[in-house]
Amino acid sequence: MLVLTFFSVVVAGLGALGLYAVSHAEHNQRQLVEFNRQQQEDLRQIVALQGIALRLQELLQRLGDEQSRLGQAVQREQASAAVQPGNDAAMATPTYQVDKAALEEGLNGLQAELERFVALPQVAGHAGQAQALRKRFASLLDNGLRPQVQELVKRNPAVAAHHGNAVRMDSMPFLHDLEKLGQALASDRPIPQSEFVWVETAIEWTIYAALLVSALTVAVVLWGVTANVLRPLQRVVEHCEQIASGDLAGRIEVHSTNEIGKLFAALANIQGRLAQTVGTVRQSSRLIHEGAQAIAEGSRSLSTRTVQQSASLEDTASSMEQLTSTVSQNADNAQQANALADSAALVAKRGGALVAEVVSTMGGISDSSHKVAEIIRLIDSIAFQTNILALNASVEAARAGEQGRGFAVVAGEVRNLASRSAQASKEIRDLITASVDQVDAGSKLVAQAGSAMQEIVESVQKVADIMDEISAASREQSNGIALVDKAVLEMDAVTQQNANLVQETNQAADELVGEARRLREAVDGFLIDTAYETDLSPAREFDASWAQRQYENAARELTQRELPVALRHGRTSSEAGDDWQTF
Repeated sequence: MLVLTFFSVVVAGLGALGLYAVSHAEHNQRQLVEFNRQQQEDLRQIVALQGIALRLQELLQRLGDEQSRLGQAVQREQASAAVQPGNDAAMATPTYQVDKAALEEGLNGLQAELERFVALPQVAGHAGQAQALRKRFASLLDNGLRPQVQELVKRNPAVAAHHGNAVRMDSMPFLHDLEKLGQALASDRPIPQSEFVWVETAIEWTIYAALLVSALTVAVVLWGVTANVLRPLQRVVEHCEQIASGDLAGRIEVHSTNEIGKLFAALANIQGRLAQTVGTVRQSSRLIHEGAQAIAEGSRSLSTRTVQQSASLEDTASSMEQLTSTVSQNADNAQQANALADSAALVAKRGGALVAEVVSTMGGISDSSHKVAEIIRLIDSIAFQTNILALNASVEAARAGEQGRGFAVVAGEVRNLASRSAQASKEIRDLITASVDQVDAGSKLVAQAGSAMQEIVESVQKVADIMDEISAASREQSNGIALVDKAVLEMDAVTQQNANLVQETNQAADELVGEARRLREAVDGFLIDTAYETDLSPAREFDASWAQRQYENAARELTQRELPVALRHGRTSSEAGDDWQTF
C-alpha cells in the first residue's frame, strides 16, 4: 500500500509538471498553427502562379499543335489542287478548321485567372511587380497570342508561325516575372525559430525531472513488486508452464486473499475446468474417430456402387441410342411403305376405272352381237323366201317347156345362191350365237373382275390407312424413345455428379479420420486426474447402407419423373410401364 501511495504522489507531481509544460506548449502551438495557416496561404498563391505558368505553356503547346495540323491540312489541299488543277471544289472545301471559340476561351480564361491573382490582398505589397506582370501579359496577349489565333483562323500557317515564334520569345520574360513574384511572396514570412527555442528548453528540463523522479519511483516500487508480485507471479509461471506441458494433475495452493491470491484461485479453477474439458474431448475424439472410420467405409462402398451404376447407365444410354436409331429407321421405312401404299391405291383405282370401262364396252359388244343375230335371221328368212321363189320359177319354167328353159337355168342358179346364202347365214348365225355366248360370258367375267378390282381398291386403301397409323405410331415411338434417351442421359449426368460428390465425400471422410486421429493424439498428450475422466455413451454404429438407401431414393424420384409413353395406340399406361420395367 505504501508503494502505491508513493507511486500516486509521484504521478501527481509529474502530472502537474506536465500540465505546466502543456499550458505553455499550447500557446506556442496556436502561434505555430497561425504561422502554418499563413504559410499555406502563401503556398496556395505560389501554386496559383505555377498554375498560370502551366496553363500558359499548355496554351502555347495547343497553339503549336493547331498550327502544325493547319499547315499539314493546307499542304494536303495544295497537293490535291496540284494533282487536279480543275477541281475548284477541293480548294474551296477546307480539310481542317481551327476552333476559334475554344482558343479565345482559353485566352480569356488565362487573362481572368491572372487578374484574379493580381487582385489578391497578399499581392498588394508587390504592386510594382504585379503591374509589370500585367503589362507583360497584355503585350504578350495583344502582340502575340491574339494575332496568332487570328492568323490560324484565317488559315495562314506561315504568318501564324511567325507570331508563334514571337510569342515564345515574349513568354520567357513573363514566366520569369511570375517566378520572381512567387519568390518574393515566399520570402515575406520567414520561419520564427527563435520563438520556439525556449519551449524546447522547458521540455528538456521537464524530461530530466521526470527521469529523476522515475528513478526514485522505480527503486521503491521494485522492492515492493519483487516481494509481493514477482515471486508469486514466478510460481504462477511455473504452474502455467506445467499446464502448457500437458500436466493437469498438479496441485495449485492459494496462500492469500489479495489480487495475487485471487489469481492463484482463478488459475486453479482454470486448471480444473481445462482438465474436465480435456477429459470430455478425449472421449469425444475417440467416438469421432470411430464414427469417421465408419463414414469413410460407407463412403467407399457408396462410391463403388455409384461408379457401377454410372457404368450401367452409360451402357443403357448407348443401347437407347441404338434403339432410337432403329426406331427412326423403322419410322422412315413405314413412311416409305405408306407412300407406296398410297401409290398402289391410286393404281388400283385407275385399274378399277379401266375395268368399269371394259365392262361398259363388253356390254356394247353384246348388244351389237344381238343386233347382228337379228340381221342374220332376217337374211336367212330372205334366203328362204328367195329359194321358194326360185322353186316356183323353176316350176313355171318347166310348165313353159322349151321357152322357159333359160329361165329355169336362172331359177336354178338363184336357188343355188339362195341355198348357199342360207347355208352361209346359218354358219354366221352359229358363229354369232357362239360370239354372243362368249360376249355374255366375258361380260360376266369383266363384271366379276370389276367387283374384285373394287375390293382390291378398298383393301389397298385399308392398307394405306394402316400404314399411315403405323407411320404415326413409329414417329410417336421415336419421339418417346428420344425423350427416354434424354432422361437416361440426364440420369447419367446426375449419376456422374453423384459419383464426383461421393468421391469428394470419401476424401473428406478420409481427412476427417486423419483429423480425428491427430485430435486424439493431441488430447492423449495431456495428463489429467482420473476424477476428470468422462464416461460417454458408446458411439452409435454407423449404418453403411444409409448412403445406399439415400441414393436409391434419389434414383427412384428421378425415374418417377413424367416421361411420355413411347406408343399410345391400343396401350394403357400400365402396359407401357410393363414394357419399360426391365429398363
